[in-house]
Amino acid sequence: MKKDNKCKRMSALIIIVIMGILMLVYFTFCYIFQTHYFFHTTIDYIESSVQTVDTVSDILKDEFQKYSLHVIGREDTEVTISAKDVSLKVYTQDALQKIMDSQNAWLWPVSIWKEYSYDLEHIGQYEEDALEQIIDTIPFMQRDYMKAPENAYIGDFQESTGQYELVKAYPGTYLRKGKVCDSIKLALENMDTELNLEEAGCYIEPSITSEDKEIYIGGHSKGGNLAMTSSMYCNNDIFKRIKTIYNLDGPGFREKDLNNNFKKILPKLQIYIPEDSIIGMLLYSTNNKKIVKSNTSGIMTHDINTWLCFGQFLEKGKQSKLSIKIDNRIKEWNKNYTDKELEVMITSIFNVFEKNNIKSFRELKKLKWNQIIGMINEVNDIDDETKKLYSETIKDLIWLNNKK
Repeated sequence: MKKDNKCKRMSALIIIVIMGILMLVYFTFCYIFQTHYFFHTTIDYIESSVQTVDTVSDILKDEFQKYSLHVIGREDTEVTISAKDVSLKVYTQDALQKIMDSQNAWLWPVSIWKEYSYDLEHIGQYEEDALEQIIDTIPFMQRDYMKAPENAYIGDFQESTGQYELVKAYPGTYLRKGKVCDSIKLALENMDTELNLEEAGCYIEPSITSEDKEIYIGGHSKGGNLAMTSSMYCNNDIFKRIKTIYNLDGPGFREKDLNNNFKKILPKLQIYIPEDSIIGMLLYSTNNKKIVKSNTSGIMTHDINTWLCFGQFLEKGKQSKLSIKIDNRIKEWNKNYTDKELEVMITSIFNVFEKNNIKSFRELKKLKWNQIIGMINEVNDIDDETKKLYSETIKDLIWLNNKK
């Protein structure tokens, strides 16, 4: 009986000792975890178990000194900015203390089985003067290096396909310095390791690309004719995306060229000519032309900068009688002469103008009429009837140019 009691007392004593040890261990770690992180704690991938705020802060500071920002530009350009370059400092004390305060030290035994992982929100502070000096010396930030973007455009006619080529836009390497500075600063503050300048929108982009869903094609004078021609012979994918074709006082086509390709562009075609239009009435296109008022008269109305507008709308005008008369006369030329004869006629008259140093109608109208007749008579490649036709046409043009 005595022996059993002795065993019971020994068992109770052992239990009490064990419980005492466990309580001592528990309360000891309760005290430790008031100022140390739990077991299995990582902060920014740094092993932080049973470490103080100050210790982890020092470790992170050492890690941050290894930090660098890799800046990537177009055409295989890049630069690396290190923490040392800009005297980068990162303050983590408050964030680390906040993690510590969130711990309940009484629940430390849970950390034996549970893992704790934290990502800090880093706020980097740097010397702005040092950063701006670095940005100013980046090779691809120099103006001589930068190449301006180029819009997509209608290229050469391809004989192999019978179509005009749509040349893709060239993105260029022209950077917006203000945007680059802001992007680099934000990346440093966030402690990003990589910055892609293209993805950050730091480049000046082309305003027209070959991928645009809606395409507007237009041109002035010869460019207006090219706008129509390229639309007539582009591939179907491009043509479907063409919203409007603008011909601003540009010539039309020979009557035989008004084929099905021309007919298909008519619903999208808008032609604008001034009241005294000459160039825009050349050859054939469509009678559905919009007449625009100008602040001048005569041949000078061909200058698009003289066209009058009210807000975003061009002011409506009425085609002059002489413009119609010259138009009819030129159409007669096209009917009565072959392409080769027309080429000889036009080349001959311009050779005479060049020989007499006449570069504009202003210079032409200064001449006396007998001087003009004398110049036309110098042309040897045309007959007398054509010379007479030339004289009448030039006379009308001079009158048109003097018209008020």
